[in-house]
Amino acid sequence: MSNFSVPQIERILLNCKIKPSNIQLECHAYYQQRKIKQYCDLKSITLSAYGPLGSPDRPEHHRLEKHTVLLDEQVIRHIASDYRKTPAQRLLRFLIQNGFAVLPKSQNYNRMKENITCLILIYQPWIWEKYKDLIKV
Repeated sequence: MSNFSVPQIERILLNCKIKPSNIQLECHAYYQQRKIKQYCDLKSITLSAYGPLGSPDRPEHHRLEKHTVLLDEQVIRHIASDYRKTPAQRLLRFLIQNGFAVLPKSQNYNRMKENITCLILIYQPWIWEKYKDLIKV
């Protein structure tokens, strides 16, 4: 399933013979999908996050706010530099730490290698609070 809301998921669960095991949805630090995440955790449905870096190549007229690019957020850059990591690595790890499978889009081999290293990063509790302030949807 892709881009389903909680009421839509409920309707499917009431009428299905085989329970869905995963839902794919847009999710990143601006759009954290907490309500769906809580619901899916209760129903043992996993979530896959597409656009985990906030889709930096998205046309400006499709962005949440004018000139907003998640990878350029000061708080993300600060956290990344403190740990000598890239903003992308920190953003991917944030979602993984929250129980999402992440689907970053890249055709660049070096970025793919860089992205996979986010699996070994650990977050300190103070970092979580900084991400909460980024929610825009």
